Amino acid sequence: MSDENTLIISGAGTSLKKELDVPIAGDYQIALQGLSTYYSWPNITATNNVLKYTVGGTQKSITFPPGAYDMKAMASFITSELRRKGDDKAFRLGANTNTLKAVIDVILANCVVNIGDSTIKSIFGWTTGNLSKGTHTSPKKVHITDVNEILVHCNIAKGVYTAESSGRLSRQTVLASFYPNVAPGYKVNIEPRQLFYSPVNTPLIKEVAVWLTNQDNKPLDNGEEILSVKLHIKAV
Repeated sequence: MSDENTLIISGAGTSLKKELDVPIAGDYQIALQGLSTYYSWPNITATNNVLKYTVGGTQKSITFPPGAYDMKAMASFITSELRRKGDDKAFRLGANTNTLKAVIDVILANCVVNIGDSTIKSIFGWTTGNLSKGTHTSPKKVHITDVNEILVHCNIAKGVYTAESSGRLSRQTVLASFYPNVAPGYKVNIEPRQLFYSPVNTPLIKEVAVWLTNQDNKPLDNGEEILSVKLHIKAV
């Protein structure tokens, strides 16, 4: 093999593997040259997708299909569901872009948004409460996602050191990290301006595996969207 090699791995999901037709032998280092996928990992799941409200004493609810939503998409879904249920003038969801807090405007006098009983409340910045007629601002900032950083792992990378809960430093397989520069539902394209190389941890490269996790090393679920990763391997 040459002193420099470019390897492209593509497939569905966030855990990919490729066996090399010709193994690479020697002292090498590796860097992430490019990555593309869709921002499709869900921030709303079956555990936090219900918004409850009452109209005229009748308890109702809106259930979001699991998926990746921003505030605009959530507000739009609520509006469409209220219209479908005949409650289109009951309340509406908005956001204050200056304070990063949610705003719920309860319009009907006989409507109460039971935010404290809703599993989606933490995303909207609430913990408790029932919201009656009037405009209500969330006590906390909206919490759209638990993913603060995406880690790109590679099985042959002698990656960075990270701190464990015990305080001890351990060396991980992290090759690079990033955060999407697009909204949910759009394509993520990462092309580092400068390549940062990690030593390869084996003298003979037969197989290369790449996988994505969040900042807590929990596997990322992109709903089986296509992930493409471009790696640059060069001799030391």
